[in-house]
Amino acid sequence: MPDTSIVVTAQDNYSSSVKKMSKVTKAFDKDAEHMEQVLKNLSKQKASINLDVKKAKAELNALQKQFAKTGSEADELEVQMQQTKVDNLVRNLNLVSKTARNAEKHMQTLGDGIVKAHNKGEASGFNKMVGAFAASGLGQMAGGFAVDFGSSFMASYGGSDAGNLFSSGLSSASSGAAIGTMLAPGIGTAVGAAAGGIIGIAQGALKNYENKDEFFKQSYNEAYEQGRQSTSAGIASGSDYQSRMEQYSTSFRVMTGSQAEAGEIVKSIVGVAATTPFAQEDLVGTTQTLMKYGMDADAAIGKMGMLGDISLGDANNMQRMADAFGKMSSSGKVTLERINQMTEAGFNPLTEISETTGESVENLYDRISKGKLTLDEITASMERATSEGGMYFQSMQLQSETFKGLKSTFEDTMAIIEGGYGEGYNKTRKEGYTDNIEAWGGTLGDAYSIMKQNIGQGQAYMDNLADQYSREAYAAVLTNSDTTLYDKKGQQQLAEWQQEYLRLNAQLRTADETEKADISQQLGALDEQIQTFATSNYESSEQNTKLIETENSLIEATKNLEMEFGNFEVEYHQGQTTTEGMASTDAKDIDASDMEDLRTRWGPNAWGLNSVPYDDYPALLHQGERVLTASQAREADRSTGGDPVVLSGNTFYVREEADIQKVANALADLINLARMGGVYNS
Repeated sequence: MPDTSIVVTAQDNYSSSVKKMSKVTKAFDKDAEHMEQVLKNLSKQKASINLDVKKAKAELNALQKQFAKTGSEADELEVQMQQTKVDNLVRNLNLVSKTARNAEKHMQTLGDGIVKAHNKGEASGFNKMVGAFAASGLGQMAGGFAVDFGSSFMASYGGSDAGNLFSSGLSSASSGAAIGTMLAPGIGTAVGAAAGGIIGIAQGALKNYENKDEFFKQSYNEAYEQGRQSTSAGIASGSDYQSRMEQYSTSFRVMTGSQAEAGEIVKSIVGVAATTPFAQEDLVGTTQTLMKYGMDADAAIGKMGMLGDISLGDANNMQRMADAFGKMSSSGKVTLERINQMTEAGFNPLTEISETTGESVENLYDRISKGKLTLDEITASMERATSEGGMYFQSMQLQSETFKGLKSTFEDTMAIIEGGYGEGYNKTRKEGYTDNIEAWGGTLGDAYSIMKQNIGQGQAYMDNLADQYSREAYAAVLTNSDTTLYDKKGQQQLAEWQQEYLRLNAQLRTADETEKADISQQLGALDEQIQTFATSNYESSEQNTKLIETENSLIEATKNLEMEFGNFEVEYHQGQTTTEGMASTDAKDIDASDMEDLRTRWGPNAWGLNSVPYDDYPALLHQGERVLTASQAREADRSTGGDPVVLSGNTFYVREEADIQKVANALADLINLARMGGVYNS
């Protein structure tokens, strides 16, 4: 391989001051790394809490819907608890955001001095700025402060990715300058700063990719989990919906004696619910109330429509009116009690009759008391009130166009759609329940019941044995009773405690208040010793030892079965799939049409790649670049370095500070020319 002969003799007029500054060589990139980590953690926390807030609000919305349907205290409590959870998450999010803002504000305040100093400088361009900055010795004095300020400003201007690039670039440039200063003050400072800056930008880009990749993994795992939960919830909801439909149909079949007629009734009710603010269960309840008082299905559904209009979309008032009207219809008699019940629910038929016929309300009350006001008159008043021109004409339709009405209609529509889950699930699952009932309700169930009895008896025996160990220990100490479970050593220990107990009791009878407190503590310690002694003897007993051996055998058998059938491997690989990042989506079936997307996602590895992170890693390569095998890479790591560059035959004079950058640029150009010509390959 040809040698490269570029000799540089630097006559540095600033060497003395540079050498003094070179003593301050302690790396300050730790401060930058610390601040980067702090900002990264804050960013991750904020993103995580944001997702938690969205999920919690979605759950709160679902619970509020449930409470609106049922009105139960249990559902209301769940809503309150979920609201508290949402409030706490929002407070945490605000706290994290405030902390990040304060940190950025603090760094910006501290950095005003450096910004002013930079604005007075003569150097231009990133490499020149970094070189002059480091060469002057200010890099060692400013340290992590400049990195923190710059990254904070860039993050504010261009986002966290820009902040990471700037932070990593400036930190590495400063470190490179410090190293270069130790090797060759002046020229080495500038070259080290430029090289460190390039490497730092590459490292910053890698960090940005890692952040994006983490967010990507979290995002698709959230999406997968939401989809899975949505399907599970949909099956549960759909199954419940179909169960209600089946119950409604069964109830109407009992009331009408016809399955076909029951099906038509349910179909009509579902249609009304889908176009009104009423829920299906409200309409079913009203229809059943009217039919209970003697109306046929068609009449009941017709009257239900009128009752829905005059109740102004209120399910409770509609049910109360249906009860009053149904009772009057059943008895054929209009009573003041039922009229008042309808009036309290929102509709006064006497007022409507009076306005239509001109008959006074007082006279109508008199007719009611005499039993002369007929049900037909009440029915006619309802019909007029809900017909065109009447006060309650199309009331349900108008209510259905309100926000609440549209929300109710939409929920009914989605319930019907989710009912498709239940229609398929319930039909098939009923077959399984039938088989289970047949099997477990017969010989199999009897045998299993005996097995359960034996297991229960065994557990009871062990519990009784533990009680007996405790009981005999206390009896031996407190009453000097004989034991049947304890061996000679155990009996001797209990006898010693029995003597201790008698001694303490004797002292207690003659002790003053202070001594009694001390004796009481000793009695408490004795009590704990007896309890521990009894428990230890039970746990080391032959019966309990055999039980533990049986449990260990069960654990071993379970472990062997897991290994034999490989269930854990399936679950393990599933877990690994959830940890794959963006690279997993690009590493398969790459063709020419994917290249532009790859360039956008990956970018070139123009500055090299320290280590390929995993198998099938995609990369964009360029003419003249090299890819080493793993063995070659290890050999290169073990070697002392590449081919040396010999600098000879030239003399460069540094007359002023600006000459440092000029010499560095000229040197870099010569090395690049030699490398492109194939002279220097390391």
